[in-house]
Amino acid sequence: MWQWLNRRMDVTPESGVRDGYSHRMAAGDDSEITELIGVYHADGGLLGELSYVVGKLRGTAHCGLCDITHRGLGRKPEWDRMVQDSGVPFTLLHRNECDEPIRAACSGRTPCVLARTGSGLTHVLGAAELDACGKDVTAFKVALTAALTAHGFRLPDRPLPGQDPPRDHPADQGDTADRDDPTGDRHS
Repeated sequence: MWQWLNRRMDVTPESGVRDGYSHRMAAGDDSEITELIGVYHADGGLLGELSYVVGKLRGTAHCGLCDITHRGLGRKPEWDRMVQDSGVPFTLLHRNECDEPIRAACSGRTPCVLARTGSGLTHVLGAAELDACGKDVTAFKVALTAALTAHGFRLPDRPLPGQDPPRDHPADQGDTADRDDPTGDRHS
């Protein structure tokens, strides 16, 4: 079953992060994404959440990523579906939950989305791109896909842009998961 990974990730100094951007290294797959990380422009914990809610009501706090992932006090179901369909873990963190390599990749620019590949962490979406999505998960998916393509990244088991998918890839056959399981539950 797909699990949300709302946890801190350990990243080694060899991850390739320097000055907030990944620097391509020979080791590892430079194109395949192993994880996406979203960092909110808010702190976690009771005090952090309360501070954000008060700031939001007063018009002094804003986080485009929060607006995309949440509605009211809960996560949007369409967000969960998008992550499930991506086939890659998508970790969501608050600023005060980030370890040093993730903070370095953010470089003080939150909210943001980072991509982890074999060569390290890369900042792929920032506040302006997230705000441009207008709280819409579908618009976010389009923006994320464009950003990942621009960086030459791909999701696991998916071809690079311009390449044909493998013959057994769902893109070749249409998405049959919903037909095979009438509940729409793709987990075993």
